[in-house]
Amino acid sequence: MKNKLAFAGGLAIFYTLVVTSYQARAAGLYEPSLLAARRTAQSSDPWGGSNIPQLAQHEEIRPEFNSPSADQSPSDAGAPSLSGDCGSGGCSSCDAGGMIDPSTAAWGAAPIGFSGFGNCCGPWYAGVRGLIMNRDRGNNVWLSSSSANGNAQLLTTRDAAMGYSGGFETVIGRYLNQCWAVEAGYWGIFPSTEEANLLYSTATGPLVSRVNFGALSYNNGAGLNQDVGLWYANAQRHRLRMDYQFNNVEVNVLRNTFSWGNGMGGPCAQFQLLAGARYLNVSESLQYSSDYYNTTFGDDPASELDYNVDVDNHLVGFQLGGRYQHMLGCRFMAYAGTKAGIFGNRISHHQDITGRNQIAYLTASGVDDYVIDSSKNDVSFLGEIDLGLGYQISQCWRITGGYRAIGLSGIALATDQIPPFFSYYDAAAQINSSNSMIIHGAYAGIECNF
Repeated sequence: MKNKLAFAGGLAIFYTLVVTSYQARAAGLYEPSLLAARRTAQSSDPWGGSNIPQLAQHEEIRPEFNSPSADQSPSDAGAPSLSGDCGSGGCSSCDAGGMIDPSTAAWGAAPIGFSGFGNCCGPWYAGVRGLIMNRDRGNNVWLSSSSANGNAQLLTTRDAAMGYSGGFETVIGRYLNQCWAVEAGYWGIFPSTEEANLLYSTATGPLVSRVNFGALSYNNGAGLNQDVGLWYANAQRHRLRMDYQFNNVEVNVLRNTFSWGNGMGGPCAQFQLLAGARYLNVSESLQYSSDYYNTTFGDDPASELDYNVDVDNHLVGFQLGGRYQHMLGCRFMAYAGTKAGIFGNRISHHQDITGRNQIAYLTASGVDDYVIDSSKNDVSFLGEIDLGLGYQISQCWRITGGYRAIGLSGIALATDQIPPFFSYYDAAAQINSSNSMIIHGAYAGIECNF
């Protein structure tokens, strides 16, 4: 439900931005056309008396970089237009800093997000960011208690929940002309293994597993063959380990719909649409272990048993979105973006119960090792919201920071794959993909135009 609300919120923001675009069109905020045009008139340059070429509408030409004429000084050639007001201080009070007039820039109004520069540096842009992100609280599956207090949830899957974790993002793109750009990007989050433990000495009584292993047995190869449930019930230590990983790759085409005013080498406000292909991998692993004889794992393989569950979601699909950027002054800017899409989800699932020497088996048959592998195809939904601030260091460099939230539905998690009865192997192989997740956190980085 949380993810559905996030997804709906993203679509609502996207709709608002589209409506704003058409309202701006109705008000004539971005006439003339964004297409590059032939220069047909001259006007006085308030920066030094020289003439700045003006653009006529509708006559498309091949983009080319502008260079100052012989009778222009570098400051004259770099003077920004004074039209528009970008907030506190306005465009007219900004230091030129070598900026060219964006109305005559070779690449016109630049795409935003990782881009949005003045573009006299070149048609390429790239950036790198550091990420620190977390996921919403996962399922709270009860794993262990003690015989002294069977109702006490002494170990649950939330005890090894993912914390804020680091990652990185990189993007590279190219302006094709005033109106179009294409960009490709990757980001990944790499959490460390989370661990939680329950000891016999702190549980005020023998440990008890709340997972119903009763139909399975395990032979440790050293003379002890008993029900898996007894390996956990009489253990000295229960250990839970959880692993998470996220990888994202996308390629998008961007289309400027309107821009108005002139800031530091670019428009005061700008809105664009995007469409593209995206791949997102969400992986989750669970290991619930028992040490029968002592509290040190790894020293006596004959006394240890692990229940392992691994799930991989591979989302592939098409997305639509929008981005809006607004200058807050000469160098500061705020931006917002949203993306949404429907994705095919290829899910792979594995689980087993193994010790260091043997594999658990079905008690009734005496054979049939408990090793489950299965996969399925499903449909998932993704919605993303991105809010941030930027500071233009120079014409071709800027720093950014912000907040991002990604909502997913129709995904499989390891905590959902624990079967109620382990005796039915076919039922254990059925993948539950009805869960949802929100990945969210902060980012900061640097971008350049070249």
